[in-house]
Amino acid sequence: MKDGEKTKEDLIRELARLRRRVAELETMQKDPDGVNEPCEVSFMPRHITRIEIEEDLRRNQAYLERIVAERTTELERINRKLQQEIVERRKVEDALRKSEERYRRLAENAPDVVYRYEFLPRRRFTFVSPSVIRITGCSPEEYYADADLPFKLVHPDDTVLLECIYRRETFLDGVPPLCLPELRWIREDGTIVWTEEHTAPILDEGGNIIAIETISRNITQRKKAEEALQIAHQKLLGIIEFLPDATLVIDNERRVIAWNKAIEIMTGIPKEDILGRGDHAYAVPFYGDTRPMLIDMVFETDVEFPHEYDFVRKKGNTIYAEAFVPQTYLGEGAYLWIMASPLFNDSGHLIGAIESIRDITEHKVMEQEVRKNAEKIKLFAYSVSHDLKSPIIGINGLTRLLHRQYSPVLNEKGRTYCEQILKASEQASALIEEINEYIKTKEIPVHYEEFKPIEVIQMVRDEFDALLSIRQINWIQPESTPSIKADRMSLLRVLRNLVDNALKYGGPELTEIRIGYEESDEYHIFSVTDDGVGIRDADCERVFGLFQRNVTARGVEGTGLGLAIVKEIAEKHHGKVSAKPGPKKGVTFSCCFSRGL
Repeated sequence: MKDGEKTKEDLIRELARLRRRVAELETMQKDPDGVNEPCEVSFMPRHITRIEIEEDLRRNQAYLERIVAERTTELERINRKLQQEIVERRKVEDALRKSEERYRRLAENAPDVVYRYEFLPRRRFTFVSPSVIRITGCSPEEYYADADLPFKLVHPDDTVLLECIYRRETFLDGVPPLCLPELRWIREDGTIVWTEEHTAPILDEGGNIIAIETISRNITQRKKAEEALQIAHQKLLGIIEFLPDATLVIDNERRVIAWNKAIEIMTGIPKEDILGRGDHAYAVPFYGDTRPMLIDMVFETDVEFPHEYDFVRKKGNTIYAEAFVPQTYLGEGAYLWIMASPLFNDSGHLIGAIESIRDITEHKVMEQEVRKNAEKIKLFAYSVSHDLKSPIIGINGLTRLLHRQYSPVLNEKGRTYCEQILKASEQASALIEEINEYIKTKEIPVHYEEFKPIEVIQMVRDEFDALLSIRQINWIQPESTPSIKADRMSLLRVLRNLVDNALKYGGPELTEIRIGYEESDEYHIFSVTDDGVGIRDADCERVFGLFQRNVTARGVEGTGLGLAIVKEIAEKHHGKVSAKPGPKKGVTFSCCFSRGL
């Protein structure tokens, strides 16, 4: 046996044998009298001297001590590792105990009810959190005492659903549990509490279902809110149903969720055939095929409007349009005024759109009649103005000739009469020109283009430059303006009329005319402000009427049509006009052009 294969016991036995052998050798060296005598000992098959034996003994003893030391070191290392594992195990056990305590406290203090229901070895509750008393009115102890207590508290209509949760078979064969079933519990006072159940099966090491663990959440307030929302929704649908205008509502998926009685009459399609349908099915009753309508434009940005519409305008989030739709009313057709708006939830998220459609056929017929009559009136006005202008020019010319050639013959009264006739004829001629200009303003279509208003402002400044210099009136204008989209000649006429109005009626107190420009969310706002005699608050709206003049204008020549023309131009630009007296004197006239042209 090799030394490395000897055990500790083998080495000890070998050491004892060698010691016995040494003792035998020492005995053999003595004579019978006990005196040591030199002798030679021979062993077969080899000779072993005492020195060799001692050397062998020391070597084996050293080997034994080394082995003992190594084994001792190994035992110490194993012992330290064992102690460390014991410490780590205690830490894990302590952490596990603390975790169990923490989660137990969490379960006990949570508003949701947490419980464990075991199937094996017998059906029973092994844990129910205290919050259960706030839901059902029963304590955990009552659940521990009666495994069938939930079936005594659940609403009769929910018994079958509860049985599915508490049946072990529900979770067998890989059948998933019900997805968050909702149950009603009847408390002792008769009130009903709604809960949402989240249940998971518990398996043993063999994969057998032995229990279920459930989190039960009180959703009574949510159910009440849902019920209130449903009631409100039904009320809203009821309101929409009986609106006089044809109305449809779609959701984000472009599915029809409301189709009222008026639109049923307009299209001949009952709501049962259209509710829930998408893919632009709501366009078929109007256009005969599926296509985007105005309501679809609510969901899009920077898109071209369908060509079917004669007039389209967007104001804020709402889009307005007008169109003749021949398929409506069983093929009779109708002129429709359409308005589409987005629908948002409380969080501001887009959830759908609503389109309201009004039959304006009668209005359009009346409008056409008005247009015909207006055309007749326009022709009559042109005829009258022409018929009046010719004799007025003749009267003015003859009177001027009479005054120039026969002035020496006429007495003072005759000369005064001639001057009055000249003045009256000139006023009549100017009035006819203004009437013609007003008619042109109403009839000539506007041409929208991109330009910078500062260019038009400078043109007006140059036009009145001489008069401003003579009267020493200070002119103030913006240094620059952004580009706008409007009719250039219309803006020129507006500013010209407002500046002319300031020069005519500002009086001797007039020393300054200020041209202003600013923008709002809806309008480009042009203003002309002077520091003249001003205007009364009561006259601020009246002065924009036909042939209306301010009371401070007495004695000043004018037709009363200049501001009416300004108002007409503003309305053609979907805008408005206003007048505002200054704090002490003067007045500011404002003309607004829409930014959505």
